[in-house]
Amino acid sequence: MSARINIGLTLGVVIIMLVSSVLTITYIQETKKIVQETKNIMQQNAKIGTAQRLQTLDTLGDVLKLQLANEEQLKQNLTSHRVIANLTYDKIFQVQNDTQKLIKALNNTNEDGRAKAVETLHSDHQMMLDLVKQNNDILNRLRNHTVNDTNG
Repeated sequence: MSARINIGLTLGVVIIMLVSSVLTITYIQETKKIVQETKNIMQQNAKIGTAQRLQTLDTLGDVLKLQLANEEQLKQNLTSHRVIANLTYDKIFQVQNDTQKLIKALNNTNEDGRAKAVETLHSDHQMMLDLVKQNNDILNRLRNHTVNDTNG
């Protein structure tokens, strides 16, 4: 009987070893599949991440271009305002000098000459007011143009 028990035990051990070998091989194959699927997912995520980074960089580039365009527009507007201010100052300075000359001439003339000088002085002041009005109109047009540019 002992030989039968030995054969039975040996046969049982061999069957257990075969079953455990089959289970181990199956486990290894499933593990390889899982590792490969994980690699594929990681590659897909890397592609998606790269695409998103590129899109972000493109968007950032567009924002920077827009900012540079806005800065250039502001620079042009400031230059225009400065030119208008300089022209206005030059005209006002010229009218002021002419006014001083007229006042001196007025003091040196008779009544008839004074009336003419006052009329000239009045027309010069009217011209200065018209210049200020024109400059305000130009500034308003520039301001409206700038507002339309930033809204559009």
